Amino acid sequence: MRVCLKLVVWLKHGKLKAQAAVEFVLYFGSFLLVLLAFIALTASNQQQVLFEREEQFAVQIATNFAEELSFAAAIGDGYYKEYSPPSKLLGVIDYNLTVQKNGYVSLDYLRGGKNFSYVYLVTVDLIDLTRSGALPPYESATIDKSKKVIIKIEGENLHVEQN
Repeated sequence: MRVCLKLVVWLKHGKLKAQAAVEFVLYFGSFLLVLLAFIALTASNQQQVLFEREEQFAVQIATNFAEELSFAAAIGDGYYKEYSPPSKLLGVIDYNLTVQKNGYVSLDYLRGGKNFSYVYLVTVDLIDLTRSGALPPYESATIDKSKKVIIKIEGENLHVEQN
C-alpha cells in the first residue's frame, strides 16, 4: 500500500509522467517498426508466390499444347481435335502462344517489365501452317486465343488451323 501511495505522489510531481510518456512512445514505435517489417516481408513473399503461380500456369499451357501436337502426330492420319487455350494467364496476363513450322511451340508474356519465354520441341518433323492464319512463308503462327485451334492430321501432314 505504501508503494502505491509513493507512486501516486511521484506521478503528481510530473517527472514520472514524462518518463512514462517517453517509454510509451518508444515501445509503441518499436512495435510499429516490427509490424512494418513483418508486413513488408509478407508482401514480398506473396509477390514471389504469385510469380511462381504465373510461371507454373504458363508452363502448363505451353506443355499441354505441345503435348497435344505430339499426341496428334503419334495417332496419325484422321486425327482431329479442337483446342481452346485460355485467353489470359490466371485471367489477367496477356500472352502469346506461337507454333513454328520446324516443330517448336513457344509461350511468351511480359510481367513486371521482364519478358518470360518457354519453348517446347514437338515430336513432329514439320507442321503445316498454311491454314493457320499466318502470313507467308508460314514459318510460324501466333495463336489467336479468341478462336479455337484445330489440330488435325491429313496423310503425313500435321495441320494447325484457326477459323
